[in-house]
Amino acid sequence: MWQTIWRHERVWLILSLLSVRAVGFLTSLMISRWAGPGPLGVYSAVVNVAGATVAQVAQVMQNNAAIMAGGAAVQRRSLARAHLLPLAALTVAALGVFGLLAPGSGLTSMDDSTTVLVWIAAASVIVAQLAGGVTTGLNQGVGQFLAPARAAVLSAGLVMVVSLVLVVQGGLHGGLWSVVLNSWVMPLVGLALFLRPGAVRSDLVGSTLAPGGDESIPAQRVWRALWRSAPAVGTAVLTAGCAWYCSVYLVNRMYGVAGVGMNAVSIQWSTIMLVPVTSWAGMVLKRLMDAQTAPATVMRQVHLALIRRNLMVTATLAVTVAACGALIARLYKLPVDLLWPMLLAMGGYAMLISINGVTERLLYLRGQQLPWLLITLCGCLVQVATCLAVLPHGLYGQGVGLAAAELSILILSFFYVYGRPCSRS
Repeated sequence: MWQTIWRHERVWLILSLLSVRAVGFLTSLMISRWAGPGPLGVYSAVVNVAGATVAQVAQVMQNNAAIMAGGAAVQRRSLARAHLLPLAALTVAALGVFGLLAPGSGLTSMDDSTTVLVWIAAASVIVAQLAGGVTTGLNQGVGQFLAPARAAVLSAGLVMVVSLVLVVQGGLHGGLWSVVLNSWVMPLVGLALFLRPGAVRSDLVGSTLAPGGDESIPAQRVWRALWRSAPAVGTAVLTAGCAWYCSVYLVNRMYGVAGVGMNAVSIQWSTIMLVPVTSWAGMVLKRLMDAQTAPATVMRQVHLALIRRNLMVTATLAVTVAACGALIARLYKLPVDLLWPMLLAMGGYAMLISINGVTERLLYLRGQQLPWLLITLCGCLVQVATCLAVLPHGLYGQGVGLAAAELSILILSFFYVYGRPCSRS
């Protein structure tokens, strides 16, 4: 049995994501218990705002890298080098956006040393999101899931120990240094695994990527792929801007930086609910890719089967987290009556986004990214309106806004995929 578990890709994918998330959880928990909601709010604002500037763009880069790695006979080093210039340009742009958003996110009135460290941590988060997305996509494109997952578990365990020492010794500053450490480890490990000899599985069908492939990949090809994904990038920018406005700016304006910290705790637990779905996202994309040439009825069956699996697992975790709401609040030394409704709202959001994530990848593969952009725009408008109406009554309004947005996206996307006359033919 243990040998089966050791070789099971899906188990290791879940463990890898759990271990990476655990580092952030441990850091925020220690800051909350030892330093209070204020420093927790600063730490959370840095991580969330910096991450929001590139999180969805990184997903687009990951998808493009996976498709490029799996579809041509190319040199691994050439493919990796081709992403350097686009990554550098996106990093500079994201840092500029972070600078614009920082004043409205509670990242003001800090001493010089804290300000410098905030920028170092923000830059590390941005680079890690982008480079980590690319290296993950490259490994997924060649069918390499198991080795990166095992490496992630080991690396996260080591980083967790170091992060604990940093937070105990340095408080907020130690927490920010742990962000820097945690950000750089996994992209470097993923790149090393992709470039190592024998990284390509011999049993992988359809991938001819090889160390000595005969095709060189210029950076222009990466830019062209990114340009073709412009609607997806637009969706990413729109989603990130809406997330910042609702979960950081409005919360900071109404409840201060301590509210940002509490909100970050609920968002962290929503990521736990989504760990299984996120961990096998690459496999979902591959299942949909494999079904592309099949009849429409088969693609529909695959699409709905993936949705059922995502929803069942996410709902189980959402109910579990809600049942443990009082315990979670005590762990963070936060009021139960404030945190528990936030966890309930985020549970509804997690279940809905687990469905929409499958549909988004389906439309991405079909090249129907512009309709998804318009659907997401409607969702963002619903989110802002809901947050403006509900957030003044309690911090749970941010989660209600997210759930309302995902519900509207679910309805519109299903109508687009299955409800239109041309989609039924």
